[in-house]
Order: sequence, then structure tokens, then C-alpha cells
Amino acid sequence: MWQVCLVLSDHPKTITRAFGFGTPVREMIMVARGEQGRIWRLDTDTGVFAIKELINRQLPADAAADVAYQEAVLAIGAVPIATHSYGGWASPC
Repeated sequence: MWQVCLVLSDHPKTITRAFGFGTPVREMIMVARGEQGRIWRLDTDTGVFAIKELINRQLPADAAADVAYQEAVLAIGAVPIATHSYGGWASPC
């Protein structure tokens, strides 16, 4: 059920294909570290994206609630877009 990713930054092509973000143009860079995870900068030929890597894994329902909250806040213009994975919920990997 869970996939194993040893280092998220080793998978920029997989991430860009899964989310339709274009083609990576440089290495991913870790730009922040918080209580729940890491934030990576992913530069592509279509733009710059923040990739959130959770350290504490979430169940699909919890991940869906997190994305729904971020999308609700986005609707009032407060934060960048949250993106669902190709499976319909934020991937554990």
C-alpha cells in the first residue's frame, strides 16, 4: 500500500509527470523544514513549484482533509494551490 521514497529530491521527473508540472530544469532544493515535513523547490520549464514532503505520514482521509482546507483558503486568495495526486489524494511518498 505505501511506497518507499528514500530521498524525495531524487525523483523530480516522477513528480513532474504525476502532476503535469512540465520538465525539471535543475536539481530540487530543500528550502524549509518544519514540524510536519520538508518543503522542496522544484524549478520546471512551466514554473516553480513547492513540493511538500510529509515526515509524519497521513492516512488518505487526513490528506484529503488537508488538501480541502488549503483549497478553501486558496478560494479567498490567501495561499498557493494545493494539488491532488493522480490517485485523487496526496501521495504518501
